[in-house]
Amino acid sequence: MSESLILNEASLPFFSVEDCEVNLAVFFEILHSANLKGITFYRADDLEGGWSSLVYAQGFEFGKWISKIKNNDQCRLVKSVIGNVKCRLISNESIDQKNSIKDILFVLLSDQDIEVKGLGVASILNAYGISFASHTNWKVDPVTVIQQWDEVGAIQKQNVNVPNIYSQANLDKILDELAVKKQSNKNYFCNLAARGNIDFPHLIFCESALKDLRSSSVTALDFPRIISVLNKLDRAICGSTNLDDLIKNSGLDISGESTETMNAAKHARKRLFKHPNLGRVLFEVHVKNFTDNKRMHILADYVSNCICIGYFGRHLSTVTTPK
Repeated sequence: MSESLILNEASLPFFSVEDCEVNLAVFFEILHSANLKGITFYRADDLEGGWSSLVYAQGFEFGKWISKIKNNDQCRLVKSVIGNVKCRLISNESIDQKNSIKDILFVLLSDQDIEVKGLGVASILNAYGISFASHTNWKVDPVTVIQQWDEVGAIQKQNVNVPNIYSQANLDKILDELAVKKQSNKNYFCNLAARGNIDFPHLIFCESALKDLRSSSVTALDFPRIISVLNKLDRAICGSTNLDDLIKNSGLDISGESTETMNAAKHARKRLFKHPNLGRVLFEVHVKNFTDNKRMHILADYVSNCICIGYFGRHLSTVTTPK
């Protein structure tokens, strides 16, 4: 499996060093178990740094805590997580509502003085949160979050339940749910055809794109984003006569490549895909509304009101980011 969890930064710090030392080992065991299942981790607090740089409790010294661990297996586990398990930043640009996410306030229903950006982003992405067991607020699944925003001078509110991992037993339950969800997502893409899909009547797919979408690298975070992008492209192409129209009508972040990249044969040929009707052609234009720097390369036909999907996956090489 290849899924993702978003860190609930509001679950830190612990109230005391003693409480932290009692519970921190359990959290690292959760990280280790999840990592073995192919889980990846994200944070939404805009702060750089690894697990050892977090503020776990006032006066808590991470290095000193590790040196005090008497169980050698547990010590090796913690060090393995620190060295091998990354928790990457998830940018607002990765979120479909990137123009409004900054205007949404996310607070905890049970204590509305607590802001919960990580869980809030998870609620927008329909994703899972992961919390430290530092308070009863976080020892529940799901955690109810209030989304608050201003709409024409009036405050709007919406309650959302965010699945939350805080214990090993809780993790096992959610891993089972993710396995079912992953299979459902895989089945959906397996049923997509090159053309004639009821859900996307104005889209066609290269075999390369269908293979990408059916890949195990497509995560639970990717799936709703892919479906959203495909729906927006399918609707927008009917009223578009050029790329500017498509960008405006879809509300998506779409662009072409730089002249330097397209003039470099080794980079340009990576954007060649076999179109179902046209054979091998360049798919320069790409959609950027995805996590992990992923891209969807497309080729639009503004006469027949059709878009061909050529590729989905990691950002292809460019002159500035060669691979």
